[in-house]
Amino acid sequence: IAVVKDSNDPYEDFRRSMLQMIMEKEIYSNDDLKELLNCFLQLNSPSNHDVIVQAFTGVWNEAVSKSPKKPCDDQSHES
Repeated sequence: IAVVKDSNDPYEDFRRSMLQMIMEKEIYSNDDLKELLNCFLQLNSPSNHDVIVQAFTGVWNEAVSKSPKKPCDDQSHES
């Protein structure tokens, strides 16, 4: 549901809204996250697009930094 809202801190409001949607809708895949970004962009005025992308980038970076790291396959190989 889209809600019209005046904000003193649009970055934080968009960030919180994105995190809420991620938790409620259990959005975890990259494709689903990209779809979420597209929804925010479509539902909001172009004048807000820069701050939406900034908030999304912050959420994305936070999610990536908290995801479990895969072990490197750099181990020595015998020839």
